[in-house]
Amino acid sequence: MVLLYLTIPLALLAAGFLILGRTTGGGWSSLDYLVYAMATGAVWAVAALGYLGWVLVRDGWQASGIPAAVVLAAVALAAAGWWYARHAEEAECRAAQQFYAGLSATPAADRPEAIRAGGRWVAEPSGCAIDGIRTWLGRDPLVPDGAAPLSDGERVAVLALLLDAGLPPGDRLLRGYAVEDGDPDATRLLLRRRKALGPAAGADAELFPDDIVQPLITRARTMPGQAPAPDAARYRATLAVLVEEGLDDPSALSEWTRERLTELGLLP
Repeated sequence: MVLLYLTIPLALLAAGFLILGRTTGGGWSSLDYLVYAMATGAVWAVAALGYLGWVLVRDGWQASGIPAAVVLAAVALAAAGWWYARHAEEAECRAAQQFYAGLSATPAADRPEAIRAGGRWVAEPSGCAIDGIRTWLGRDPLVPDGAAPLSDGERVAVLALLLDAGLPPGDRLLRGYAVEDGDPDATRLLLRRRKALGPAAGADAELFPDDIVQPLITRARTMPGQAPAPDAARYRATLAVLVEEGLDDPSALSEWTRERLTELGLLP
């Protein structure tokens, strides 16, 4: 009964916050009410667990204390499972990052064997593995030419080895090399791999993805009266690769995209 007395008013309060959040028209006010509802749920959880703990201390291992013990044990097991999963995920992430850090420092003659040993970090890369590729084998636009650990040619050569070994040319990887790095050579390599794989590359493996083209147009353009951005030429070159390798029908583009590409000299 005590749990019922705790649950009903707090549930009504949380429901009220949610209703207010839905009816305030959006924005920060709606978000505030969502936070209030979540805080109410947290108060209920703390109060309920505290009450169950008090029942267990009061009754011990008697019949009246068994439900409280079962619930608390289930909560403890769930917390332990969450902690273990989080720890395993972090360990996997560190291992993937270390693999690609080691690969970048491996002599060129030994890289094919090292890549074969990469297993799932190559064939089925997680987000952390792709971040590792981007960190250690990408081109940081903020690093001056010649100051990176690997030359542009070496980076592209390692990427080619990874693709030959089964690395999927996914959107996250293409976005990183195209939009973040402005790397035309790596972008061309990834697009050609997508074309070679065909349907096996995945249903979302577009050759001219709009969510990559649009930011490249923005970075490649020079606004009237402003000096060109330092990396504008690199982004324009990357955009030119996308047009050359992936654009089959310019007439299917939106008017805005077609006009911007024409301004950049990439369409007649």
